[in-house]
Amino acid sequence: MTDNLFRVLKEVGGIVGGGSVYYITSAAFGGACALIADRIGKNPFLWFSFGLFLPLPPLYFWFSSDGAIRRRLIRYKAMADEKLITPAQFRRLRSDLLKWYAVRQFGRAGLEMPDDDGAPPTPTTP
Repeated sequence: MTDNLFRVLKEVGGIVGGGSVYYITSAAFGGACALIADRIGKNPFLWFSFGLFLPLPPLYFWFSSDGAIRRRLIRYKAMADEKLITPAQFRRLRSDLLKWYAVRQFGRAGLEMPDDDGAPPTPTTP
């Protein structure tokens, strides 16, 4: 019995650990809405479904804002200056972040930009 419980907990931990900020926040917000609905006598499944999607627009605009991108680039540079990451890792993180930002701002056409080193862009999944 306890072996199964530990296996289930390990699987749940893997799901939560592999989740994105969007997924984890949405699931937590949906769960909170379901708990509130249960306390006031409403349908918790309906409230969970509704609450699941509420945090997505604010999170999207927060993470894709110019200020958020600037702060992340500054943080990456500080990490490289403090030797917490290698220069190659810094270039990779910076390149990936700028590609992600370009797609959010300009659509898939943003992927047509070459990398800083002149190499063709790395393929990404749609």
